[in-house]
Amino acid sequence: MVPHCENKDMKCANKLARIAWAALSSGKDYRHQPLHGAAA
Repeated sequence: MVPHCENKDMKCANKLARIAWAALSSGKDYRHQPLHGAAA
């Protein structure tokens, strides 16, 4: 059985992996979106 905190960590890792895969497999250049309201 997986403890709750490890399950939460695994969900976060899976989400980041899906985002990375989508960015890398799209074939397009990555364009960073500026953060609004961030200090310069």
